[in-house]
Amino acid sequence: GLSFAAIIDPNIPVQVLGDPVRIRQIVLNFISNAIKFTSQGSIKMKLSVLNESETQIEIKLAVQDSGIGIPEDKLDKLFKAFSQVDASTTRYY
Repeated sequence: GLSFAAIIDPNIPVQVLGDPVRIRQIVLNFISNAIKFTSQGSIKMKLSVLNESETQIEIKLAVQDSGIGIPEDKLDKLFKAFSQVDASTTRYY
């Protein structure tokens, strides 16, 4: 019952040089978490160019969903060593 949209900036090259294993892992983790915590509604993935030179490109990946969200007072736990934001949801999700 979820809708999914992928919005990709047309300025992103068709091929880039990077670490495909880690990029795939990052994208799958973000999308999996969005699916896990969104029982209905939508998930949107957006790729956009942040900076570009002749030899490098910096691409931003953003995932937005209509799921349960993260309380503002727990945002500081993101991108640190693993921890559950809310341990009470561990068994449910």
